[in-house]
Amino acid sequence: MNAVAKTAKSSDVENQTKARTPQRNSYTQQRHSSSNALAKISAVTADQRRASEVGQATISSVRKDEQLAEDTRRKSAHMAVTNVMRISGSELEPNLQNYEETQSGQLEKSYKKETNEQKRVMVQEVPRDEQETTDDLIAKSKPRMQPFVGKAEPVASDIECTTPVSRRTIGNKGSSSDANVKSLTMDHQTAITLSSLEAASFYCVLQECLDFLSILRYVIPAEIDERWDERYKTIAELYGVPDEPKMIFREDMGLLPVIPSVAEKIQRDRTYAYEILRRTTSNIRENKTFESLELVIEDIVKTQEGERELQINWELWTEQAKQLQDLVDYDKLEFDDTRKQRIEMVRKVNADVDNSIFLNGSQLGYVERWEDAQLEKQELKLAQKEGELLSLKANCEKLEKADQIVSGEVRTYLEANTREMEDEIISWTSQYIEELERREQEMTELKDHIEGQLVELEELSLLRDARQVFIDEVLAEKERARKEEEYWREIHRVATLIQAQWRGYMVRKQIGPFKGLRARLKKRKGKGGKAQKMAGKGRKKPRTSPSKKKK
Repeated sequence: MNAVAKTAKSSDVENQTKARTPQRNSYTQQRHSSSNALAKISAVTADQRRASEVGQATISSVRKDEQLAEDTRRKSAHMAVTNVMRISGSELEPNLQNYEETQSGQLEKSYKKETNEQKRVMVQEVPRDEQETTDDLIAKSKPRMQPFVGKAEPVASDIECTTPVSRRTIGNKGSSSDANVKSLTMDHQTAITLSSLEAASFYCVLQECLDFLSILRYVIPAEIDERWDERYKTIAELYGVPDEPKMIFREDMGLLPVIPSVAEKIQRDRTYAYEILRRTTSNIRENKTFESLELVIEDIVKTQEGERELQINWELWTEQAKQLQDLVDYDKLEFDDTRKQRIEMVRKVNADVDNSIFLNGSQLGYVERWEDAQLEKQELKLAQKEGELLSLKANCEKLEKADQIVSGEVRTYLEANTREMEDEIISWTSQYIEELERREQEMTELKDHIEGQLVELEELSLLRDARQVFIDEVLAEKERARKEEEYWREIHRVATLIQAQWRGYMVRKQIGPFKGLRARLKKRKGKGGKAQKMAGKGRKKPRTSPSKKKK
């Protein structure tokens, strides 16, 4: 019976193994196909990278002529109008979600440098028509955005490398015809300086939008939160897990709520649109350009491209997880087969053991008796060891009691010492407080005295200034009196000289009251006679002045 049962079980195991063989073969084929697909992806990625580098080098070497500059200016004007209308209505172009960056690292820097050079050339060469209105620009221009075409799932030709972590660029213009995911690119336009008419029209439209948004701020039943941060964030900052402590209430940490209300979301979107329009209006008013709006659009494109890359990463990781799950299932099948084989082997071994026990029963009896003797000997050894351990335990208990007595005495001493130290601390603390109060009182008195001295010093300085003014006035008056006295003294001296000169001149010329003076003197000489002669002998002849001698 046992042999028949074993034969039936072995046949069942063989049938199950044969039934699972095709499944194992299918898993093996899937694994080989996935490895081949990864190899193809790596090869296509290398070709795509080389083609992208060649295309970018070719684009950087192309020079634009005057016709291309004119088209660029018109497209830029149309893009500014359309973007302003979208942002004012809080609706962005859906196609912007499919933009992607085709430049990286050093190539992007060189492209920006070349763009700045082309900007200066275009500003000098491109004529701006002042009579051309915004409606004409919109009618003439066309959107420069390419729509998104294809499937949302990743294809091997559009993936940069075999793993999502090391992928840098998704899609390429050169290889878009061979892939389901086509790259949406936006031609980089140089900044165009608007004419005065265009700038004024754009400014009026944007100012009206700002006014409407300002009114809408008070219509929305939500306040502006200063913690809102609308700056550009990378994908890691936007979707990464922040290093925040785990707390039940986020308000305790001053963080924003995870799920804002509808009014808060609308208010935040309104604030975001208002700030963009405000910066654009300021840029148009001051520089007649809309570079700030282009920068915001570039940030939006970068963010949406990062989200798209993140979505493709997720799809790739999902596909890889499915492949790994298939491999795990395949390993489970192999493990089940191996386990069943081992179980069958164990059953066979058990049957052999039963046969051996039946054949060697006498030997087992001897072995059992020998094992019993060994067990008894081991029990005796353990009993002896137990007694030794009990005696050691008693000694340890005695030592523990002695330690408790000593520790109690030490504790009593330490408690008494602690109380004494606490009393000393209290007394010293009270002395310190009293001394501190006394010092503070002295400092207060000194401060009051100093303040009084300062007030008195200020009064004395004011008095000194007043007296100094009076002293300056007195000195000035004395100086003025001295100068006036000197002036009149000099006037009198000069007047005396002038009067003497004039009197002498009148005497010499016999004019005025001295007219006929010589005749009168001769008459006097005739009358006086000898008396005058006698009087004239004792006198000296008057000296004639040098001026008279010359005359």
